[in-house]
Amino acid sequence: HFAPLSRTVGKGYRRGITGLGFCARSPGVSTPFSYIWWETPGSTPHILCSGTPDPAIDRHYVGGLWMRSGEAVEPLLSEQWFVKQTELAKPTIEAVQAGAVKFHPERYEQIFVAWCENIRDWCISRQLWWGHRIPVWQCDACGERVVATSRPGRCPKCGGTALTQDPDVLDTWFSSGLWPLTTLGWPEETASLNHYYPTSVLATGHEILYLWVARMVMLGLEFRNDVPFRDVFIHGIVRDK
Repeated sequence: HFAPLSRTVGKGYRRGITGLGFCARSPGVSTPFSYIWWETPGSTPHILCSGTPDPAIDRHYVGGLWMRSGEAVEPLLSEQWFVKQTELAKPTIEAVQAGAVKFHPERYEQIFVAWCENIRDWCISRQLWWGHRIPVWQCDACGERVVATSRPGRCPKCGGTALTQDPDVLDTWFSSGLWPLTTLGWPEETASLNHYYPTSVLATGHEILYLWVARMVMLGLEFRNDVPFRDVFIHGIVRDK
């Protein structure tokens, strides 16, 4: 989401940057990070600044600072795994509008649907030490990627036996989105799954309406062709100062 935001910020920049600006590893730059930008889409990129900030360069930095060192926290472009959302969002919207899931208070239905209608593809990979490991293995010999529930014995393309699992883990909300299913034994057709799914009521806070509630509805419809609950009660949240 950083790139579209940067484009919006760039349009209002007083130097008139109209292209897409972001932080990336740039070829030929001695330091690992640099700000680059385009005057117009498709034009030659220019290095705005690199390494130690130069006060002579007229620019604005929009971002955060690391609490320990005070260094700028800079987004870095890298390969990630995404789940296409439009195909999952459509049946979710239809189910809610048909009354399969009801929100209390009712006003949250409109908020929920509006988010689903404007949804973006979901980045599900995280560079963390904990979480469910992404079930993708890459062949060390030919680079072929294999998706499997357990480590493949050999590469289906070249027959190589040296395969390395992707080091990333799944987004917490991807794993949590499967909670109504996995707690009942899914993907196995267990007696508990057939008896208790779907359940009746979900009580939760509004701050995870998109992160969790929407994901559970999407994945429930995708894998069981039914919503995971009938009523969603949104309660208040106790906050500090």
